[in-house]
Amino acid sequence: MQHRLPLKVFIKKCSTNLNNLEPIINKCLFSSRDLLAIVPASTIISELQIKSAIEKSYNSLFSNKPISKSLSIEFLLYLYATRKISEALSTVAKKDKYYFVIIASKSKERAARSLRCIYTSGFKNAEFKLKPNVKKLAKLYKITWLDAYKGFPREKALELAVIEKQALLRLSE
Repeated sequence: MQHRLPLKVFIKKCSTNLNNLEPIINKCLFSSRDLLAIVPASTIISELQIKSAIEKSYNSLFSNKPISKSLSIEFLLYLYATRKISEALSTVAKKDKYYFVIIASKSKERAARSLRCIYTSGFKNAEFKLKPNVKKLAKLYKITWLDAYKGFPREKALELAVIEKQALLRLSE
């Protein structure tokens, strides 16, 4: 059974020169039922990938069949379409010039408070256009079937393949 939760979601493009992001996440996450993730932009194909991972991680956590007890870890597993926590954590730990800050909460006030906390912790809004390196990201996501999406541009084919892999993540249990 899927839970349709009315979530307040912020997906912000940011930059920072901070080395260790974990203390910021710990400081700015005000409830274990909320999501706060800071992910390198170079590991993301599209915002649709992020939105899909948010929905799937919330549904998984509240269906009593999550891989992780942490919503943020569950989100990373779906975002990177893997069942291995260590793999998701090593991917999100990559240093980058730009980041996506993802916040989701049932409470509009907590979500806004988390966002304010992020901005006061050294993050700045940044405008950038995603330019996925298809070959590098296909390798990162272990996707070898891009040819199955004939007629689609390679970036769109990769986006569809990752969304498909996210959806199939639980079917392989």
